Amino acid sequence: MIGILVLVIAMLVVVFAIIFNRRSDNGVRNFDNNNTIAQEQQENELGYKENEELEGEYEETVPEILSTLLQDGDAARAREDLLSVRVPDKYRSLHLDLVIVFEKMERGKETTDQALIEEAYEGLDDIISKYEWLSVSADQQ
Repeated sequence: MIGILVLVIAMLVVVFAIIFNRRSDNGVRNFDNNNTIAQEQQENELGYKENEELEGEYEETVPEILSTLLQDGDAARAREDLLSVRVPDKYRSLHLDLVIVFEKMERGKETTDQALIEEAYEGLDDIISKYEWLSVSADQQ
């Protein structure tokens, strides 16, 4: 039980680091291509439209990842695929929940802990029930 708690805490730290690693202390993106503050402000002016597009991309990509997971059961690949997706603010909590569920699945398979695997799939079912656009993936289970 302590191992699972440590694993969950470690995953939380990793996910938050990934989500927030593109921001420096002063709130300006810290890209290798040296974006200027003016460029950042220009990007922010597009704001709402970009965020809608990002949400749309996320809503298309995540069900594809879930579909693949439900077909092949490869939680490690699903987690890696999910971590490569840009996350809109609206779905940060969902994203974190999915990463944790995938990590539980992976851990359960590594340790052949059927109870942990079942707990992970129950968590996935709960997540899918909260987001209607994910329900297509639930039908493939």
